[in-house]
Amino acid sequence: SSGLRDKVSDYVGRVTFHPGPYLNLDWRFRLDKDNFYSRRQFVQASATPLDWLNLNVNYSLLDDKGPDDDGNTFNQQQLGAGGSAKISDYWTLSTGLTYDIEAMRPFTYSAGAQYQDECFTFGVTVQRRFTTAEDQKEGYSFFLTLNLKNLGEVPLKLSGEQSRTPGA
Repeated sequence: SSGLRDKVSDYVGRVTFHPGPYLNLDWRFRLDKDNFYSRRQFVQASATPLDWLNLNVNYSLLDDKGPDDDGNTFNQQQLGAGGSAKISDYWTLSTGLTYDIEAMRPFTYSAGAQYQDECFTFGVTVQRRFTTAEDQKEGYSFFLTLNLKNLGEVPLKLSGEQSRTPGA
């Protein structure tokens, strides 16, 4: 449990380190309030070796030891990698992959494009999600985002998801 019902939460924290102008390291964590058990860990390194290129790798551990209030348990380890490239003054392309370490297979693939000028930003991302659990959905998702710089953001998600059928 997160502590919302008990009014006492787990310990959460973040450590960020910038050893140079082109490298950022980030560690985020969640520790159990009673025994300091590591429930969540997220470590990321991002690099900008060139003005137009951004690369990142990350590792995440999601481990809720014991059942939650609904009786569910959850333990997952993932590796991720991604990058974005500014191909012109206004256009950026991006891609990413998340890999499920325990299932030894991809969890998500994504690719996107973004247009940004002084008035607005428009982006489109396509994501392919794979799952290992029967109650999760897999399939393609399409994300459209319009951000009017002085008015706000309008996100839109279109999904082509399907329920995973055991044995199929």
